[in-house]
Amino acid sequence: MRTRHAQTAAAALPDCSIQLTVGRSVHHTRAGRLALPLSLFQGGNHRADVSLVMTAKEAETLVSELSSLLLPATEREPS
Repeated sequence: MRTRHAQTAAAALPDCSIQLTVGRSVHHTRAGRLALPLSLFQGGNHRADVSLVMTAKEAETLVSELSSLLLPATEREPS
């Protein structure tokens, strides 16, 4: 039996980066989800503008996880 292994992101997309799209802000989609505009680059060249679309709950989870990384629990104000 042969087993297939997923490529790592580095092997699948060499020299790629993702950045927030300059001049565009987070907005609601027609379906009421949140869209975070991103720009994809490969080798320093702009390849595409895309949006990371998420539900409000997914956005809340993302904000919570980012907050935990940016501000350790010992520095956060008590709830």
